[in-house]
Amino acid sequence: MALTASAESQSKRGTILAIVIAVHAIGLWVVESGLSRSIIEMVAPPVETKIIEEETPPEEPPPPPPPPPLDATPPPPYIPPVEVQVQLPPPVNAITAEVRETPPAVTPPVMAPPPPAAPAIAGTRPAVNPRLSRSTDDYYPSQSKTNKEEGSIVIKCTVGIDGKCANATIDSSSGFPLLDEAALKYANQGIRFVPGTEEGKPVVMSHMFKVTFKLTKR
Repeated sequence: MALTASAESQSKRGTILAIVIAVHAIGLWVVESGLSRSIIEMVAPPVETKIIEEETPPEEPPPPPPPPPLDATPPPPYIPPVEVQVQLPPPVNAITAEVRETPPAVTPPVMAPPPPAAPAIAGTRPAVNPRLSRSTDDYYPSQSKTNKEEGSIVIKCTVGIDGKCANATIDSSSGFPLLDEAALKYANQGIRFVPGTEEGKPVVMSHMFKVTFKLTKR
């Protein structure tokens, strides 16, 4: 009897284990074949979602200001202030306002009077002595007359106390060589001077004079 009970117990356990294995196998098959998704869709219909916008209530206008009290006094009218122009005194110039000290007067030095000039030595310049001089026509070159050459020559010389002209040179030429040579010859031979004097005595003096050669019209 004991063996029979143990065999029945083991038979029940094997049956239960076989049922559990069969259930797991069916579940795996359902998952793989997508049958479970069909079952879920059949059981639970799709859920639709709608977005409902929230309506904002319109803003109420602000309440009107309360009326003024009956016993309130209206404000006085606005009176603009009167502009008063104030004239300021002109600025004081610092340069003119400062006190200036008068510098002491400077007395210029007294210059000594210059010494008296020496009295001029009374004298005379040499002058032609017509009484002892010859005419320039005597020394007029004939060739110059033929060529109709005219002109003046300034001679510079030294007049001695005897009235003779020495060291004669031409200071200004006539432009004609023949006339220049004739003028030097006339100064050395044909003219005499009254010698110059200093303090009334004849002295040697440098002198300049002009010799002119001019054709005489006939």
